[in-house]
Amino acid sequence: MAHRAFQVATVMSTAMLVVAIAMGVAGFALDPAAHHVSIGDDFHVGLRGQGLDSRLVFFNDAAYGPYRGSIVSVSGSVGGGLDPEPARVSSFGDAWGVSYRSFQWPGATLWTLTVSLWIPIGVLAVLPAVRWGRSACRAR
Repeated sequence: MAHRAFQVATVMSTAMLVVAIAMGVAGFALDPAAHHVSIGDDFHVGLRGQGLDSRLVFFNDAAYGPYRGSIVSVSGSVGGGLDPEPARVSSFGDAWGVSYRSFQWPGATLWTLTVSLWIPIGVLAVLPAVRWGRSACRAR
């Protein structure tokens, strides 16, 4: 029974690995601001290629798209006060293939989470590699 479960898990992992690799290749041809899947009004998912890396991109504002490192606001002094009010920024990364940026104003929020596709590719490659290694050892 355990052997059968390992076989099924390996086949599923291999299939998902192929999908993840295809998504990685597609990420270089797609613009997540224009080509994304919307899950509700405030949650969108897209793909973006960066150098040798493709990223799964999660973001909340389809009109603006995912944050790419651009200027999101400029504060200036008007009558002794700030106009517009500066954004409150929360962020982390790009560590281990994950980064997050969030900008909050009194009436709006803009956030983007990116995850490198190398993470799921690495995880999904484990079972097929073990299966291939076991087959190679048996062949000897």
